[in-house]
Amino acid sequence: MGMNLKIARIKKGVKQIDLARKIHVSPATLIKWEKGIELDNIKFGIMKKIAELLDTSIEELFLSEN
Repeated sequence: MGMNLKIARIKKGVKQIDLARKIHVSPATLIKWEKGIELDNIKFGIMKKIAELLDTSIEELFLSEN
């Protein structure tokens, strides 16, 4: 699931540090999420913001097994 986040971020041309700043988390936290670590700690509001910034859905980023 974390890989979906990384792929969407790269497709959108957004750097990890820039996305982390926009959603007010540390780059280390974003890296963990992209690796599929601690995904259960992501608050819904942050999921929604990430999906909006990357022009995708919460389902595609966090619920899909692709």
